[in-house]
Amino acid sequence: MTSILVLSDLHLENRPYWRLPDELPPFDVAVFAGDIAETPRVAVEILAAAPALSGRPVVYVPGNHELFSGDIDAAITDGRAAAEGTNVRLLDREISVVAGARFVGAILWTDYALGGDPKRAMQVAADGMYDHRLIRSGDGVFSPGDALARHQGDLAFIEASLAAPFAGPTVVVTHHAPHPRSVHAKYAGSVLSAAFASDLSETIERGRPSLWIHGHCHASSDYRVGATRVVCNPKGNGPRTRGGAVDNGDFREGFVVEV
Repeated sequence: MTSILVLSDLHLENRPYWRLPDELPPFDVAVFAGDIAETPRVAVEILAAAPALSGRPVVYVPGNHELFSGDIDAAITDGRAAAEGTNVRLLDREISVVAGARFVGAILWTDYALGGDPKRAMQVAADGMYDHRLIRSGDGVFSPGDALARHQGDLAFIEASLAAPFAGPTVVVTHHAPHPRSVHAKYAGSVLSAAFASDLSETIERGRPSLWIHGHCHASSDYRVGATRVVCNPKGNGPRTRGGAVDNGDFREGFVVEV
């Protein structure tokens, strides 16, 4: 069995009154599913310097917020460079075998189809998501069309990886959610939810990974799609004051799962 510490959406860029504890339950691998700090480089540097993670392998997939500072590809390349020689493995359409488990990582983005009207969802996302104001792609602003194209590429990579034989458990790590059950009930009717999750039921049931870890939604999830367990353990924003609360009251600093 491989024990995995699961965390996401720490949002340390907002300088919360919170830090990763120096002591955590035993684990073999730590997985951070995006939105850790202001850039991938800063996220890697924080994770590599954390005493509780010292000497332990860390799998990190960037989130959308970590790409707000400029060009998307340059930011990810810079994060990869920062991870060289450390215990942190930044995955973006990449695979890493750690502690006997295969980790398949990609940001994922979404197909905007969750509510049945992807064209409208893309229009709403263009107006309502900071992604399409602050992230750059090439010479222009990162558009919903760019996000859709990256989703299609990420999904193709994940499906091809799941189709390849592996003698051990496979864990998919994405920032965006792979199933509508990860959307909190209060957002179930929101068109913007299509920018947070896709319905990848067929991919999951066909590929049968042991575990799918994601972030992005600031609500905890733990459910099954076929044989696959899907989990999300985001802190969200906060605490904004010393002793205050975090966005997600169900967040667990020491959430460990086994595959």
